[in-house]
Amino acid sequence: MSKRVAGRKKRTTRKKPVPKERIIFARNLQAARKAAGQTQGQMGRIAGLAQPFISDLENGKTTVSLDNAAYLADALGLPLYKLLMPYPQDLESEAKPSGPEAGRGGAQ
Repeated sequence: MSKRVAGRKKRTTRKKPVPKERIIFARNLQAARKAAGQTQGQMGRIAGLAQPFISDLENGKTTVSLDNAAYLADALGLPLYKLLMPYPQDLESEAKPSGPEAGRGGAQ
């Protein structure tokens, strides 16, 4: 039986936003799997992971350990960094203009 200690408030759970790195990994994993012509089940068997876990990863519903990410990359025949790198358009959207061209719409 649990007693509430006087003066302690019950914690409220706030849902944190999904980190962009998880979304990048999910998108890269799914794209690489499809490019390799594998189903989630096939990739899971090669990596030693369950298909529902693969589905949750590709949908950004769960996180992945570094070890499991390495198993997945190996199952796809890729270096791990390929699953972690943002697409070029993601890098462009994060780039902040600097230098003499900043504020003028870029070099002409």
